Amino acid sequence: MKTRQLLLLTPLFLILSHYLAVFPHEFTHSFFAWALGYKDNPLNIQYGGLSWSNLLLLSNIDEHVDYETIFKTSPFHVALIAFSGPFIANGLMFVLSYGLLQKKYVHDKIYLYYFIFWFNIMNIANLYDYVPIRTFTFVNCDTDMSNLERGLNISPWVVYVIAGYLIFLLLWQLFVRTIVQAYVYLGLNSVWTRVFLLILVVLIIFLYFAQAGLHGYGEISRFVSITSMLICPLIILINWPEREWVKQAMARVAG
Repeated sequence: MKTRQLLLLTPLFLILSHYLAVFPHEFTHSFFAWALGYKDNPLNIQYGGLSWSNLLLLSNIDEHVDYETIFKTSPFHVALIAFSGPFIANGLMFVLSYGLLQKKYVHDKIYLYYFIFWFNIMNIANLYDYVPIRTFTFVNCDTDMSNLERGLNISPWVVYVIAGYLIFLLLWQLFVRTIVQAYVYLGLNSVWTRVFLLILVVLIIFLYFAQAGLHGYGEISRFVSITSMLICPLIILINWPEREWVKQAMARVAG
């Protein structure tokens, strides 16, 4: 019965956890710009309007920072403001959510655990849609990674190698630890409920968030996005819940 209720709550948890990952990201950009003297009001962001796509997906939200004006006086400040959203806001929220997922008192509260699980996923996904998806863009694209690279006058390869390695580690631990733990702590005894969770995680990160690179950021971003989408079946196959390594990992978690 609890499993059925969890599945029914999934759409709500996805929307709420997405909100909690995106709004701090944008506000952190804005607060850094305000702290550095480039905005009068740190709460003055672009909220995106009342269209269904924005209300459900936050498709039009923006930090409302004039990066081009800041470039004229301090490229380093541009880099710092750009860095703050994904790597400070989403990075810290990932660490917080991952730490909570390891706590026994959270394990005992199945609905809380499930919500924090999705919050953790959303912060990983928000990192992934910048590195690697939008690391290589047109020079003047207004994205966090292009602003970071222009502000520090560094090659996209520097960001790709350093941040990409860290994000690869986050994804690795997600599939070998976090999802396996979720199978156990959520009581997903049916293989098909575990398959549902795995497929949904893969599609959110590697399909939905990967679409960011398809919207005018250049051919490299487009290629990386399409490649990400195409490997979804392979990722699902490698992490299929009936694989022996997954069963052994579940047994270790169950104790």
